[in-house]
Amino acid sequence: MTTHTRDRVQKINLTDALTVQKFVMDPSRVRIITGAVGSGKSVGCCGEVMRLAMAQEPSPDGIRYSKVAIIRNTYAELRTTTLATWKDMFPEDICGPVIHSAPIEHHIKIKDADGLGLDLQVLFVSADRPKDVRKLLSLELSYIWFNEVREMERSIFTAAGDRIGRYPSLKTHGVWATRDCIIADTNAADEDSWLYELEMEAPDDHAFFHQPPAVYEISEIPEGLEYDEKDLIAAAGTKYLVNPNAENKKNLKPNYYESKIPGKTRDWISVYYQGHWGYIADGKPVVPGYNDALMSRDDLPILDDKELLIGIDIGGGTLSPAAIIGQRSPRGVWMIHAEVVCSEMGLENFSKEITFCLNDIFDGRKIDRGWTDPAGKNRDPLYETTIIQHLQSKGFPVREGPTNASKPRVEAIMAPMGRFLDGQPGFLIHKRCKVLRAGLSGKWKYKRVQTVGEAKYANVPDKNDWSHPCDALGYLLSGGGENTLLKGRDPDRRTAKTRKAFKPFSPFTR
Repeated sequence: MTTHTRDRVQKINLTDALTVQKFVMDPSRVRIITGAVGSGKSVGCCGEVMRLAMAQEPSPDGIRYSKVAIIRNTYAELRTTTLATWKDMFPEDICGPVIHSAPIEHHIKIKDADGLGLDLQVLFVSADRPKDVRKLLSLELSYIWFNEVREMERSIFTAAGDRIGRYPSLKTHGVWATRDCIIADTNAADEDSWLYELEMEAPDDHAFFHQPPAVYEISEIPEGLEYDEKDLIAAAGTKYLVNPNAENKKNLKPNYYESKIPGKTRDWISVYYQGHWGYIADGKPVVPGYNDALMSRDDLPILDDKELLIGIDIGGGTLSPAAIIGQRSPRGVWMIHAEVVCSEMGLENFSKEITFCLNDIFDGRKIDRGWTDPAGKNRDPLYETTIIQHLQSKGFPVREGPTNASKPRVEAIMAPMGRFLDGQPGFLIHKRCKVLRAGLSGKWKYKRVQTVGEAKYANVPDKNDWSHPCDALGYLLSGGGENTLLKGRDPDRRTAKTRKAFKPFSPFTR
């Protein structure tokens, strides 16, 4: 990619960033690129902003007119990161001063001896300033760049699409905008984010690009990739290898990723250095041993000859009930097939949702056994029966879980995740269980206690939208045998009747 600014030619070499190259050359109206930190996304977008301006059809006066909005989620990040990257590529001493108004503006005007030239207005808009957002929604723009689009609200992203292609206009400049489009870059978002939903929807004239990971976890290193053991980096309880084919690596400081990874959590590495969809916990994860990339599956088989089990969190009539349905394989691997997560829903409709799930995923198969919150023995005020009795009347053979104490239930969840059978973890989950996976990935957390100095956390998990399915999983696994395994007993072995010890007859005792 080549861009011209006054007497300087700015060349951007994309041979080491093939995904960025494909992103730049794609003709789609909306283009979004996702990748690791340091992968060249922002630099590529800066170059694309200028390339689009240079590709604009000249007006009758020989000038190529364009107006672009560059949008970041906060004003602080806009100034310290986005604007800094832009000025590094298009410095003020060559391209003119940046005006720190509301919004910030960089007006680049270039004219050669023949009168031909470029007139590019670049507006830097922060999504957290109402004044900037109001101005954005009234602007006449050529195109837009969203920097770190995952941090934006979908409503802003959607509304911004109506502002492009309006400048230049045939009435004022004699030509229309040559290319009206939205470009966006981002680190990986969460699977329950609007950005993930948009990519899964795959609307027409939208293109999505994913750069290769900057590092591989040891279990994900591609077959045939040769490496030396000394090249592995220990972090987050496992080991990583820097991808020799990581994009933009040649433009980074030597050992860039090798120095960044140590001290980071697994979810941080997964999102920021591997580009996986995921969530960065702002508290302490309840289940730090969960690895979504290793444990989630698209094709988890449902075993016909094994019991279908259910764990339910419904407590004393909560309106946020959840159920987790799974099986335990003959080798002892837990396979979690489905979740039923509801909000503002009573017991009757929740029971119907479980039935719908059984019909949809399990071909109408019945639940064989299940466990629920011991608080379910409390009477429901509407039906004047206990919650457990009501669930039983709907065909769900559930009983009280072994305990509603958080510690043993968390231990029951963590135990199979630490077991490996034939190279596979003892806990597998279907990718359709999005809420449960997000909870296990860190949204189910111990809330940080506000203290000075070393970080401290609450003793029990925080109650939030992700805690309910995680609690249901705890009842399933503890009721299904993990609690007895932790105590050194085999859950599949039948308990024999206790026999009294033999005592010989003594004439001195009765």
